[in-house]
Parts: sequence; C-alpha cells; structure tokens
Amino acid sequence: EYAPSNFNLGLYYQKQQQWDDAIKHFKKTLSINDHYLQANYNLGVIYEAQNNSEQATTAYQNELKLNPNNTDAQNALNRLQSSTTNTPGQKTVTLAELEQMVIKQPNNADLHVQLGVAYGQKQQNDKAIEQFKKAVAIDDNSVIAHLNLANAYSVTKQPEPALKEYEKVITIDPKQSDAYLNLGIIYFYELHQNEKAVEYWKKFLELAPNDPQAANITELLKTTK
Repeated sequence: EYAPSNFNLGLYYQKQQQWDDAIKHFKKTLSINDHYLQANYNLGVIYEAQNNSEQATTAYQNELKLNPNNTDAQNALNRLQSSTTNTPGQKTVTLAELEQMVIKQPNNADLHVQLGVAYGQKQQNDKAIEQFKKAVAIDDNSVIAHLNLANAYSVTKQPEPALKEYEKVITIDPKQSDAYLNLGIIYFYELHQNEKAVEYWKKFLELAPNDPQAANITELLKTTK
C-alpha cells in the first residue's frame, strides 16, 4: 500500500465532492502512515462541508498535533469554535431560490454555475452538468464554468468529456494548475496512460511548486514510469 497514492485519490474525490470516497482514501492514507501531513486537515474540510463540526474539530486538532504550524488548520479550528455562537444576518441562498434566480436571469452564466454547484452538492449530477453546459453556452471563455463541467464529468465517470473540458480550461488560462493536476489524475488512475499523467503533473509542479499537493505528486512521480 502506498500512502501518497491514496492521498492523491482522496484529493481527487474531494475535488469532485465525492465525500465518502475521499474520506475512505484519506483514512487509508493515515492507516498506512499516521503522521501523513494534510490528511487530517482534508478530512476536517470534508466533515465541515458535511456540517459535522464535531468530527471536523477532531480532524483539525489531529492535524495540528502533527504540524502545529499549519495555519489553515488553526484558522479552520478557530472558525468552528467561534461559530458555536451563531452570527445573525448572513443568509444562505437555498437551492429553490437559486432556481428562481436562474429563471429570472437565464443569460447569467455565473448563476448557472452556482446552481450547478448546488445540484452537485446534492448528488444531482445530471442537473449539475445541464447547468454547467448552459453556462458554457452563454460564456465559452468562462474558466469556472468549464472547470466545473469537467469536474462533473469526472464525478459521473466520463473521462473523455472531462479531459476535453480540462483542456479547454488550460487553453483559456494556461496557468490553471488544478486543471493540469486533474488531467494527470485521470490519465493515471482512470486511463492508465502514465506518460501523459507525468507530462501534466510536471506542468502542475512547474506552476504550483508550493501547492499543498505538490509534495505528494513529487513522490508519486518517483515511482511512475
């Protein structure tokens, strides 16, 4: 078993908001190496997204035991602890409200993206893809629309259209490091084309050498031919 491989799979599923799969791989990472940095932090991020503040708090605390200098984990922990007293006045837009906003502003690409993200969070992936496609049709140069569409295709196990969308992202913005990372992950884990994966991961490292995932990709490259 290889901890970096499980960690990177966890990151991949986390980006696609496939929480259960992400949790499984981060926990597997920690079962192989219980001192693996960032695994507990990412578990905390997922638990927080699931509104499970108790488990999120524990995960962030575990990360800080391993790395007391992790400011992201400390800030997240502070945020959770301060949120125990709810601050009034900030209203969350519901899915139904977003749907009505899109009806009223059908040519607003950003609203279609927001609605697509909301559908994706509820695992309504077909509806999410439909909204991202509408956003792209309105604004074909929208990086965020193409990136979300690529992620949605990945979630639904459609690697070929996902690759096409990620490629579109880097055509619009060649410095979008996340697109190179995800291209590498698809080629490596789903299509088993290691040479292509290495090509995209090297570009990712060139663009984002200080990214939290850079160290793990570097380790993975050492064993990838």
